[in-house]
Amino acid sequence: MGFDLLPYKDGYFQKLVDLLSLSFEMKAQDKQELIRWKLLNRIWGEPIIYTAFSEDRLIGVYTSIPHPISYENETILATGCIDMVTHPDYRRQGIIKKLAEKTYQEVKNQNYELSFGFSNEEGVKVDLNANGYGYFVLGKFQKYYKLVVRKKSCSLSLKETGDINVPAFINPYLQIKKDKKYLDWRYITKPGVDCQLFEIQGDTTGLVVLKFEHNSCYVYDIVSDYSDQKNIFEIVRAIENYCFDKHIHMVVYNCLKNKFWEKIFASFKFLKLPDVGKKYYFTVKVHNDQNKNLYLNKNNWLLLSGDII
Repeated sequence: MGFDLLPYKDGYFQKLVDLLSLSFEMKAQDKQELIRWKLLNRIWGEPIIYTAFSEDRLIGVYTSIPHPISYENETILATGCIDMVTHPDYRRQGIIKKLAEKTYQEVKNQNYELSFGFSNEEGVKVDLNANGYGYFVLGKFQKYYKLVVRKKSCSLSLKETGDINVPAFINPYLQIKKDKKYLDWRYITKPGVDCQLFEIQGDTTGLVVLKFEHNSCYVYDIVSDYSDQKNIFEIVRAIENYCFDKHIHMVVYNCLKNKFWEKIFASFKFLKLPDVGKKYYFTVKVHNDQNKNLYLNKNNWLLLSGDII
């Protein structure tokens, strides 16, 4: 059965909503606003989206959204693969492969260095098995658990805030660029946002993003100076102390497992329990081989669950 590949146009929006609603479990009351927020925000540039049509029926879509990466004092041009989907009636016809070819040719034409994604178990099978797809699976997100039973000596504290005003940190790791524009988009303007922002007070500055649920604290994001690991040790203590004061006894991190986080959580005696719920993997596709070794080493990346869109 034939199909046509076309760049996305605003006139396709309702068809896009219908296709994504059919293919994904979308809990947001206003699905249209969630899709506009996620795919059509245009904060960092025009989204690169290709669609597949069978006559006037939208049967597939592939999205690659500009998301800059920070590294030391540089900003790296990158895109995030946010959603890719084929209508259930049209699967196993090579539609996603054709859409990906179109999408990434345009990504390369616009001089992006790399693309990245956060794949679930089904998506990672595509990344591993599709010929010529080009994504490398760098690693899996790991959950770490800590039972908080006492308060610890700490030079830092947390204060809830609604104001995002953090300096630009020069960190020796690859991270999603977290300037005020990104943080507003991710944690303020998202429809149905369910987390809280805290200013780090004391000997260092920054922002912590937490979600509280079922007497547990889920650490979504830490925006601060990662160049000194002792700084992160103190922030982890500050989060535990805040939870203790609020009678919350479990702290949970979900992050890309690597040497940095393993050292942190081993020092604090966090537990790694069997995975429950959704599992995520971090994947990277390199468009410029000059920095390939940098981009394809998971120990060069720092990612927390808040980075997963």
